[in-house]
Amino acid sequence: MENLRAVYVNTFAEGSRSSEPIHLTPDELKMAARGWKRAKTIIHVHMLGLQHMKMNGETRAFLVGDIGPAKVILPVEPEYSNLTEDNDPLTLTERWICGMVEDFDLQDEGDSTILINRKRGLERLQELNAERVSKPGHRATGVIVDIRQGAYVMNVGGYIALLPKSWYDWDDSKRNQGFIG
Repeated sequence: MENLRAVYVNTFAEGSRSSEPIHLTPDELKMAARGWKRAKTIIHVHMLGLQHMKMNGETRAFLVGDIGPAKVILPVEPEYSNLTEDNDPLTLTERWICGMVEDFDLQDEGDSTILINRKRGLERLQELNAERVSKPGHRATGVIVDIRQGAYVMNVGGYIALLPKSWYDWDDSKRNQGFIG
């Protein structure tokens, strides 16, 4: 549970926990959030649920996460969440999602709050991984997002990919042990 109150910073794929979790104090968070916004850093947070809040006098729906000293919010509107109108925002809960910091140090009922933009985060992951794989001998890293009969559906740097069983290159004894995330 403690790692669910952490944040990951990586440039591989949404949900990829390729680095150690970062546990921040309130003072460290203020410095980190400022740097993340300026550097357009892609952070990954575990989203916990949906909440309706007032922002600028208007009640809106937000997905919420907790990184310890701050709440992370993601508006469900497509320009922030990258969801289409027929997607249920709750599909982004109970999993790690990426985002770029849009704003920070917002005050919501006395808690520090960070506003993220998942759409911009996914776009940046696609750019970074397109640069990586365009060079000979380079590769992108993927994360399993769904398991289908005979294949894994993967998020590879913001792109959806299918990895058939015949392409698995790991130990035969572990072939069917891939898991989401």
